[in-house]
Amino acid sequence: MLVSVKDLERDITTVHASDLISQVLASCSRGALWITGLLDQQIINTAELFDLSGVVFIGNRRPSADIIDTAVEEQIPVLVTKLSMFEACGLLYAEGLQPALRS
Repeated sequence: MLVSVKDLERDITTVHASDLISQVLASCSRGALWITGLLDQQIINTAELFDLSGVVFIGNRRPSADIIDTAVEEQIPVLVTKLSMFEACGLLYAEGLQPALRS
């Protein structure tokens, strides 16, 4: 974990996997875990806006210091995995997590 936050007791039941911020804005439900390979400052702003549980950067991609600073300020957990998006989603699905689709 790159960003430590006080409250990690949040239950995560849904996941949204996308590299498009517009897709998150259009269809992601609140509280989801966001999996992305996009390294953009707006990732954390969007995660905060939608009260997302956290952001996982795939492919061992490392966010910039600016992204991490914003995540610390907004208390958004940020993690990095070496897994591909396909692998990360498959593992989370196998653990019972569901797609984060807004009704």
